[in-house]
Amino acid sequence: MRRRLSRRLATVAAATVVAAAGVMATGGTASAARDDARGVIWNDETLTKGSSLKNDYVQLVMQDDGNLVTYSTDDNRAHRKPTWHTDTAGCGDRAMMQSDGNFVVYGQGNRVCWTSNTKPNRLVPDSPVLKLGVFTDGTVKVFSEAPYIVPVWSSR
Repeated sequence: MRRRLSRRLATVAAATVVAAAGVMATGGTASAARDDARGVIWNDETLTKGSSLKNDYVQLVMQDDGNLVTYSTDDNRAHRKPTWHTDTAGCGDRAMMQSDGNFVVYGQGNRVCWTSNTKPNRLVPDSPVLKLGVFTDGTVKVFSEAPYIVPVWSSR
């Protein structure tokens, strides 16, 4: 009886390890997940008008006027100031981190209003997935995270 229970527990433990390894192995490539805790989007994720991405004191906002703007606040969050923008007011409708590695602000009818020009085949041919992140230093970056963060484009 005790041996059967031990074998069953061992089988369950082994199955759990295999399942966890499968999730970990495919987590970065099989699915895209917005990471609001780190201020990161990737794989065809979109910021629509009125939405934002935030990392601590820095916020990237797709404004209702069509401009994509980074705002920083001071330590007590009393003063919000713009630190970067795409100058797409009147044109922009949404901003998308495409799965091809390019970050683009689109207008109506898929009109390109602004682009980071960061397709991996141009800049980092062997790079895996590129992501867009809002960093605590006030910058917005398109970057690769394998095996460590490699910036491909930066707002500064």
